[in-house]
Amino acid sequence: MKLIVSGFIHMQGVSQKTNRAYNFSQLLVLQQMQPTSNENFTRNCAGYEQAQLDADEHVGQQVSELKLPGTYEVETRQEVRGGKIINIVSGVK
Repeated sequence: MKLIVSGFIHMQGVSQKTNRAYNFSQLLVLQQMQPTSNENFTRNCAGYEQAQLDADEHVGQQVSELKLPGTYEVETRQEVRGGKIINIVSGVK
């Protein structure tokens, strides 16, 4: 799928609260904002907002070679985490 890629984040360390190790990567993309409303809430908006997609760590190298922001083909794979199937970005071209 084609998405507007705006960046990449990789973080690793140990949580100060839980003392548990973490290691994750995310692809940052821009998505068209969508107005929405219901009886308790109204959201009026225009333009783009940033979204974070889980990604393989090697995607960072691919993104570092791109001109950002830009529209690129984003490849995904599915993985089971916590009993749920989620999409993971596996490549950006």
